[in-house]
Amino acid sequence: MAAGQYNFTLEQGSTLIKQFTYKDSNGTVVNLNGYTASMQIRPDINSETKIADFNSSILNGGLSIIPTSGSAISGTIQLNIHAESSSLYTFETAVYDIEIKSGDIVTRLLQGRIKLSKEVTR
Repeated sequence: MAAGQYNFTLEQGSTLIKQFTYKDSNGTVVNLNGYTASMQIRPDINSETKIADFNSSILNGGLSIIPTSGSAISGTIQLNIHAESSSLYTFETAVYDIEIKSGDIVTRLLQGRIKLSKEVTR
């Protein structure tokens, strides 16, 4: 399965909470119990520089695997970027992807571009 494509805008100086629900080809939520999720933001796909690094296996790591709304199944990955962190970002656009891991199996779920909307009030 190829990674999904999703582009979004991050408002500099604001808190961002975004949820991504993993569903199979039939639209059924995939249970992510026992998985970890990770996400990196980089200036471009070939860059060695990380703008941000999020991981669900670290307390307050910016990513969490949570129950999907209306379900007992943990099939949603929640991204939390705090205002204090987003206020430090200076990029115009960047790239990201989200991967899940269970044992030795790694699956790239989502990829895309992030546009930074610069704040005026600071």
